Amino acid sequence: MVDIGVYNSCKHFCKYCYANYDENKVKVNFRNHDPNSSLLIGKIEKDDVIKVRKK
Repeated sequence: MVDIGVYNSCKHFCKYCYANYDENKVKVNFRNHDPNSSLLIGKIEKDDVIKVRKK
């Protein structure tokens, strides 16, 4: 499985969307978005573990 997103990360706030369930968390996540990071929210920290996906 490959994760393609993060819950509470879309600012469209569609009423039918299952991915957003906390509007305040969406706002916090949006503030933590770094366009220069390879992550959707935040950035890779020195103690993070990165594993190579096997096909």
